[in-house]
Amino acid sequence: MLPWIALAVSGLVYAAAVWWSTLRLPADGVPRHFDATGAADAFGSRSDVVGGFVLIGAVMLGIGVAAVCLARWGSLRLVNVPHRAYWLQGGRTPRLRRMLATDLGLLLSATVAFLAVIPLATVFALRSEPAGIPPALLWGAVGAFAAAVIAWCVWLGRYRYHPARDR
Repeated sequence: MLPWIALAVSGLVYAAAVWWSTLRLPADGVPRHFDATGAADAFGSRSDVVGGFVLIGAVMLGIGVAAVCLARWGSLRLVNVPHRAYWLQGGRTPRLRRMLATDLGLLLSATVAFLAVIPLATVFALRSEPAGIPPALLWGAVGAFAAAVIAWCVWLGRYRYHPARDR
């Protein structure tokens, strides 16, 4: 149940961010892409940009739902987890499926929630001249998210899927 709740909550957070930004973006001249320095380098209409936000959110939530469904009911032939032989023998596969579904659901939920920063950043980017996001903020947010995902994946590989932790 946890992965579904997490996906629903992250979807609501993302939808709220898109809705909030829609109410604040001008009809035209909205940044739709930022370069590595945080400067806006492509512009479009509000409807184009918001449509992109909706598409990105829908695709990511769709990937989240598909990943959870595949973990719960799909083939485990292609699953690569630490101590694979241990998890695929006996009656351990239901627990493995629950763990995979939870972990994938949480990872994709965190990603969707992180993506909610994009519509918010687009609104705030319009407050500077020229339009842009401060590089420290841009790369700080991306770096912090990447570091958190890497740390979590290391924890999963070293501890969560270790047979000694199977309860």
